[in-house]
Parts: sequence; structure tokens; C-alpha cells
Amino acid sequence: MKETIDNKMKLADKIPKKLSFKKSVIISVALTVVGALFAFTKPVILQGIIRWMYVARPGHYIRWKHESKQKLTYKLYMWNITNPNEFASGKERPNLKEVGPYVFRQFKRKVNSADNDIDDTVSFNYWNIYYFKPEKTLPLTGDEVITTFNAVVTSALVKVSLEAPQLMNLAIQGLDAIYKNPSSIFLTMTAMEFISKGIEIDCDQTVYAAKLACREMRKHRGLRMVNDDPNLLRYRWFDNINDTVQGRYTVLRGSKNIQDVGRVIAINGDAMLNVYKDNYKCNLINGTDKMFFPPFQEKKDVLWIHAENACKSVPLRFKYMKRKRTVNTAYKFVDLSDPLLSPSCECNKYIGCVDKGTMDMSPCFDFFVSLSAPHFYLANEKLRQKFIGMTPNDKLHETGIYFDLLSSGPILAYERFQVNFLLKRLPDYPPLSKISGDVWLPLLWYEESFSIPVADLGSKLTGVVTGYIMLILGLIGCNLLLITHLQKNLKILPEIISVKPMENSGQTAKMQWRNVVNQLLKKPIKPEGDQP
Repeated sequence: MKETIDNKMKLADKIPKKLSFKKSVIISVALTVVGALFAFTKPVILQGIIRWMYVARPGHYIRWKHESKQKLTYKLYMWNITNPNEFASGKERPNLKEVGPYVFRQFKRKVNSADNDIDDTVSFNYWNIYYFKPEKTLPLTGDEVITTFNAVVTSALVKVSLEAPQLMNLAIQGLDAIYKNPSSIFLTMTAMEFISKGIEIDCDQTVYAAKLACREMRKHRGLRMVNDDPNLLRYRWFDNINDTVQGRYTVLRGSKNIQDVGRVIAINGDAMLNVYKDNYKCNLINGTDKMFFPPFQEKKDVLWIHAENACKSVPLRFKYMKRKRTVNTAYKFVDLSDPLLSPSCECNKYIGCVDKGTMDMSPCFDFFVSLSAPHFYLANEKLRQKFIGMTPNDKLHETGIYFDLLSSGPILAYERFQVNFLLKRLPDYPPLSKISGDVWLPLLWYEESFSIPVADLGSKLTGVVTGYIMLILGLIGCNLLLITHLQKNLKILPEIISVKPMENSGQTAKMQWRNVVNQLLKKPIKPEGDQP
């Protein structure tokens, strides 16, 4: 029994003996209250931390993050025309088969940053680079054979036919010399040849019309010289975006108003675009650069983003709430037929207005090109009816972002757009003289996606997790109060107490029991008659 009592005394000795009841109350209540605030509310202190982190000044989290390389995934899909002869003869609609995805690792970074403390702005350029990932592309290898159209020939002839029809014969002569009198506008090549080589233009010509055509094409922003050879040009999708420094953005840093962080106020030093000659309002720059987003969003808030390469600003609207990557997110998406977009900005004097759900890129690209969601998702139904093979799907073809509303950090983001070239029936050019009518023929579509790194995801949860930890500690502290209180009177009792009647004592059983209890409590025994 002695050994048992000793063990219990050792256990009791482990309980702190210097923690006062008052201190226990203060600590426990403080932990519980602060923990509850962090865990179940948006306290001012947490908002203050986020506000500080998201001001785009040097040394702040959001500035450091966006000047580091951002890792994205880029997927390219091409359209294979399976019935080129029937389409060219006007007998059938184009039968299109999607080929892809060809997967690339993309890195995006803001470079050449310069701050203006007076205006509270920062200026920077975007830099992008892409690496093909064959292991992610499997089972596709790049050797898949596709039939596409010569976008250089068709775009040049459509442009001349609409803007300078008097030069049509000269343009046809020049392109016939460059491409050796082609009998068709279609090209057959492997997918990797399209990606790596593109559509080449041989400008080593002696024919006057060809020289004139090449002189104009060298000025075009969508074409590039191959190996700095002025006699060899090409159209290749990645030439304008891969390993290049893009236009210069000037955005607000948000020091004065956090809701302004990332808002673009100038592109290449100009507060407005100089693209739309017929509609001044279309040159307005609206929104962020699609990397900065202001914190403390509400579901109802419409976010605008500006894409310099497309010369457009588009809105993001709330669609639904969904849990992503352990975070409760608000999904906001892009609809190119959104009523907030001005329909007049999708019109030009040569072709009128493009169909609902598409955007006129002609002023920006200097070719007659339109932008849409893949498979003409959310666009006018008549566009899809002109093709065989269009199967729009919101899960696969919608552009949208899953936002953490408190920090407004993108948890997941998908940018998906399709590039369409205008083909017209041209009676003077045999390869295009028999098509059934005008058609916006899709060349390709892409998906650029971003998923927040696990490390960053953890940092977004730190405030809430810390709150729960503090709440738990507070509740544990409440339990410690009881232990501390009882500790003051804690005594070690024998494991077995045997009470036997005392022989010849003259004491009653009640008196005998009181005697035993008082002995254990080390109190003097008072005679029964002395009790009050």
C-alpha cells in the first residue's frame, strides 16, 4: 500500500503548484476569446494583415510573389479539317476534329519593375516562357497528321478584298509567286510541325507583286523573321508570346485604397489604347492585369481584367460557391456576351458586327480575327451550326477563376479561348471561289491554367488555423482551472480504508465514523456534545 501511495504522490507532484486561480482564469478566457475571434470571424487584425500583404509596395508579400516566377500549365488544341476538298467545293460544312492537348509548362514573371511613390504606382513588363512536356502530352506524340488552312494566305486576301479591293489582283499574283500557285488553301503537316515551324513565307522573290507583299508582311506584328533572315518569315502561334517581354503595364499599388491594387492605369505609357479608330470608348482600359486582384471581395462584385495582347477588357461574374483545395471559393467566369460589354466595340466598318459571344480582334491583330470560347461555347448557335464537330461544355471550355473571397487570391484559374479567322468566298481566287459562304473558321484554342502551390495555400489558412489552436488552448485552460483549484486541497488517501466498530469504547457508530474521518483530515476530535 505504501508503494501505491508513493506513486500517486509522484503523479500529483507533476501538477503545477504555482499557477494561481486568477491567472488561470485570465489566460484561459483570453485564449478562448481571441481564438474564437480568429476562427469564426474576420477580425480587424486579420484584415489588417491581409491589407498589408496585398499592398504592392517593395517588401510586401504580393509584390514579392508576382516578381517571382509563376508556374502555369498551358494546353494547345488544334482543329483538324477532315473534309478539306468537300468544304472547298462548297458541298459540305467543315468537319472539324479536335487534336490535343499538347501540354507545356509555362512560367510568367513581372520584370523591370519601377515604382512611383507620388502616384502610388508600379510599372513592369510581363515575361513568358514555355517548355513542351512530352510526358504530359501522352498518348499524343506530336506526330499526329493534321490538315489546317493557310492562315497567312486567307488572312491577307480577305484583308485586301475588304480594305483595298483595287489591289486584289496584285495581292493574288504576289501570294501565288510566294506559294508556287497553290491549288488549295489547306496545309497538311504534323502537329509538332505546326507548333515548331508554323506557316512559313518565302520572301526570296523576284516578282514585283511578291516583293510588295513581303514588304507589307514584314511590318505585321503577327509575323516574325526566321533566324533574322528578312527573306524568310513565318506565322507561328508561340512567336509573340514565348520567351518575350510583353507590353509595359502601369498599375496602382493600393497604398491609398486597397481596392485599387493592380488596377491598370496605363499600357506602354498611354492611359488609353490607340487601337479603335471608330469608337473612342473602346480604347478605355478597365480592370487589373489578371494577376493582381483586390482583397475582401463580395460574391456580387464584378471583377474586370485587361488583356493587353487582345486589346480588350472583360468582366468576371459570380456563378457559384465551391470548395477547392480545402478552401471555400467563389467561382467567377467570363461570358463574352455579357451585357456589360459594349456591342459597338465588336463592330467595324468592313464586316459589321461579329456574332454574339465572340469578340472582334481585327483592330488589335490587323487581320480579320475573332475570339471566342472553345467550340463557340456561349456564342450564337448559328456559329456552331456551320461546322460538324462542335461540342461545347462548360467544364472544359469556360474561362473562370475560383477565388478565396477574403484574400481574393486565385485558388484555381482557367483561361480558355479560341482563335477564329474569317474566310470569305473570293470569286477571283480559285481556291476560295466555291466555298458556300463567309465563315469564321477556328484554327486552334488554348487553356492556360493556374493552381495555387501547396505552400501558398497553407499560408492562406494560417490565420484560421491559428484561431482554432488558440480556441482549443483556451478550452484546455478552462479544464486546468479545475485541476488548479482542487490541487490546493489534494490529499492522498489510503487505497483501502477499513472501519471496524471499537470494542468497549463507549462510542456510538456515528462517533466512531467521525473519529476516522477527522483523523484522515488531521483535525482534532470534538466530543459529540460540543457540536453547534
